[in-house]
Amino acid sequence: MSLDADAVSARHLCQAPRCFRIALLVAACSAGLPVAGRAAEREPDAAWAVAGYHATFGDTTRARIWQRALAAIPQGDTPWDWTGSLAADIEARVAVRRGDLEMAEREARRAFDLWTIHSNNVGEAHPEPGMRFHLGEVLRARGKNTEAERLYRSFGPPHNWAAFYTARSSLTLGDFAERRGDLAEAALRYGYALALWERGDEAVREWRRLAQEALQRVLARIG
Repeated sequence: MSLDADAVSARHLCQAPRCFRIALLVAACSAGLPVAGRAAEREPDAAWAVAGYHATFGDTTRARIWQRALAAIPQGDTPWDWTGSLAADIEARVAVRRGDLEMAEREARRAFDLWTIHSNNVGEAHPEPGMRFHLGEVLRARGKNTEAERLYRSFGPPHNWAAFYTARSSLTLGDFAERRGDLAEAALRYGYALALWERGDEAVREWRRLAQEALQRVLARIG
């Protein structure tokens, strides 16, 4: 893909839909363009999403580029360190990828604490739900299920709706309930996750299968 520097200007980024802005940043970085600094300053949410993708699935070197760009954004008059929060979240994701769960927990907690504002009214495209869910995942991986469960519950009714995070949280809450023998609660959680994924496309096919199998397993145990 051939892009020139004007393709990632502030004007192009701000006029494009958010999903396209993210795709544009990914393509620009892949093309080797030195855009991270100014792009992150103008579109921090999109830059965080690109960095998170690379930290989890892609090129961790590119994740570091975006991480440094995010950390360098001027704070302005805001008293809370939101750029430090975004950078810490990326650090946590890189740590998970290399298997260092202790550091991942430390950085994921730091990201959550630095953000300071945690609301039930934030959509799934915003960084905060992503950081909150990731902290829950890290805590679960560390065997700290009581703390993790509180975070997963924050994504479901009556507290919040956060699309994929809500479905994933419901599936995990079902697993927690099944493990402690609360089969009615497990069936409710698995059923809710399945209902959310029932009409999904290929992107959620495997998650739908897991929810369906879990629900069938629990219902068989209930009799």
